[in-house]
Amino acid sequence: MKYDDVMNTQREIIYAERQKALGEDGLKEHVLEMIDHVLNDAMDEFVPPDALPDEWNLHGLRDWMRRRLGLLVRFDDIDLETVEPEEIFEKLQSTARLGYEEKEQRLGSDLMREIESAAILRAVDTRWKDHLYAMDLLKEGIGLRAYGQRDPLVEYKQEGYKLFSDMMSGVKLESLEFLFRVQVREPEILEESVPATSQAVLSAHDASVSSLSQTARRQREGSDAPKQAVGVAAEAPRRAVRTPERVGEKVGRNAPCPCGSGKKYKRCCGA
Repeated sequence: MKYDDVMNTQREIIYAERQKALGEDGLKEHVLEMIDHVLNDAMDEFVPPDALPDEWNLHGLRDWMRRRLGLLVRFDDIDLETVEPEEIFEKLQSTARLGYEEKEQRLGSDLMREIESAAILRAVDTRWKDHLYAMDLLKEGIGLRAYGQRDPLVEYKQEGYKLFSDMMSGVKLESLEFLFRVQVREPEILEESVPATSQAVLSAHDASVSSLSQTARRQREGSDAPKQAVGVAAEAPRRAVRTPERVGEKVGRNAPCPCGSGKKYKRCCGA
């Protein structure tokens, strides 16, 4: 396997991820799989499989769920002497899926799919650019491994896989963070119940959500319409420039100055 083969394999995976986000069928199931993946990563961090129950960080796990996904999960009924890690994962999973279903009921399936698509596309495109830069740096420095009697290509493949796995995990987490924490409110409700300053902030937030969903819809439909920037002020109208106008007859330079000084105009007011 060559260096380019490693990148081509990664491109195929990332493009497949974009296609899933652009497709309408199976997107919900894909998001549910993302939830399980992210929760498994959280379990590895806070409830390591090789750690004893009294070494688990359930407090940190609870705070992580609240901070990242805006979800409240309780472990008050957990008995550390008898509980198994699978039970903790099931509690996380049920909490996340319940929150997901409640949000879909509030927003409706159509809008939920648009937001999911937009969130995944944004995360994929942003993190893929950063990943390409990281892989370029890795390739530039990997040749030095030969001095340590190690195969540069093998090292590149292994470290590139680690970078790519971390990138994909980041895509899933960032997509879910946006999906769980986004709030979409009706303009009529805003006008009646929210102060003017808050309306401006929430309206700008809703506009960004609308822009993301519209972008996803355009990409799904294959539209070549240019993307509109959100919140960019319209160009100010050009002000007309007035041309100075002469009032009265022109005074000759050698004529007496009209001010009455008795001097020639060129040596008085016309100087």
